[in-house]
Parts: sequence; structure tokens; C-alpha cells
Amino acid sequence: MYIFTSDLHFQDKSVADDGWHAEKPFLSFMEFYAPDIKIVLGDFLSLETPLECIIKAYHKLFCAIYADRNLLWLLPGNHDRDIGALAALGFTILPPVYVIEYGKWRALVLHGDKFDYFNRGNASIGQIVTRLAGWVERHGWQGADDVLGRLWSKVIGQVNSIDDACFGLASQLGCNAFIHGHDHLPHVASRDGIIGLDCGTWTRKFEYGYPYAVMTEDRLTLEWWSEDGRW
Repeated sequence: MYIFTSDLHFQDKSVADDGWHAEKPFLSFMEFYAPDIKIVLGDFLSLETPLECIIKAYHKLFCAIYADRNLLWLLPGNHDRDIGALAALGFTILPPVYVIEYGKWRALVLHGDKFDYFNRGNASIGQIVTRLAGWVERHGWQGADDVLGRLWSKVIGQVNSIDDACFGLASQLGCNAFIHGHDHLPHVASRDGIIGLDCGTWTRKFEYGYPYAVMTEDRLTLEWWSEDGRW
């Protein structure tokens, strides 16, 4: 069985850190799915915070994931500037575009930023907006990133553009499914025999908890995790 999450954005537990409240549920999530391969589809880390600062702030979490590093695979996103350092620590780092064959599935997995015009490249408009939101949060408006992030998604129509591109690439690669993150909007879509699933984000808790995907040999579903376990 494969388990997928995306966009945790762990930083340094400062006022600009949107992932701090997910630490406890992510630890229980890791423990519950300990025997299974867990794949983070990008943006596990933060664009603005060096890895050593993240490890110091989330020491307990990183001890747990280091112990489980053979079953926790990381796929790079546009915020994972220090992901190479995790590779040096023995973590499995997947290519930005990867295909998993398991049971009935041939599934395309990726972060999704490659199909977002505003977030491609090392000097993208999206990175500038991210750094600006972080600065604003540290200087008084703690909800800036969440508000700007939701507005950003609506303005550029990411859901449609990323899904459309993923449907096209999945078809080209002979896949019957795809899973991505990046836009922070968990949902399921289907078209022409292909199922698409967006893992959303753990930077905020949704109505039913934190979103993730489960792939068994014959099922692919969007699930929800809360502090008390699976919803």
C-alpha cells in the first residue's frame, strides 16, 4: 500500500510557520502507517528556512522520520531548497515526475508546480509572493499566507490548469491515475478513464482534518486524518 501527502511546509515554528500545528497529527499519522511506503509529493520543507533550523525546531518529528526514512520517500517541490541535504542523510528522493505501477494502477505522481506558470523556476513570481507573505506574517499579520494563498489559487486558476496538464501527461505515459499537490486544494477528478487526486496541504486543518491519498492494489481514495486518527 502507498500513502501520499503533500505541502507540509515545515519551517522554524515562528509566526510565519504554517506547518507547526500539523506536527502532532503527522507523527501519529506516521506511526499508524509505519509498515507502508509514505510519499510526500513536494514542499515538505520551506523555501525560506534552512534545513538545520527546521530540524532544530522539529527535533522529535525529524527523529521519527529519520528512523522511518526507508519508507518515507520525498518528491521535490518548489519550496524544497534543501532536499539534497536529506538525500545525503539517506532519504529516498524521487524524480520530480515519477510513475508507480502497483496492482491495477499505473500512476503518475508529481508536485504540480511544473504546470503552474507562476511557480516554475528558481526566481518565479510564486517564490516572490511566498517571501513577501512570510515577511508580512513576521511583522504582524499572521494570517497573511493563508489569505494570500487562497486568493492566489483563485486568481491563476491552478486547479484547472494543473489537473488539465496532468490528465494530458498521464494519457501520454499510459497512466490510469495521477496524484499531485502544490495548489493546497484537495479534490478528486476523473476524465476518460483516468482518476486524478490532489493531496492538498497540511498547513491548515480542513473540515474533516488533514488530506492524504491511499493507494491499494485496486483502490485510490482521498482520506482525512485528525489528531484522533483516521476520520
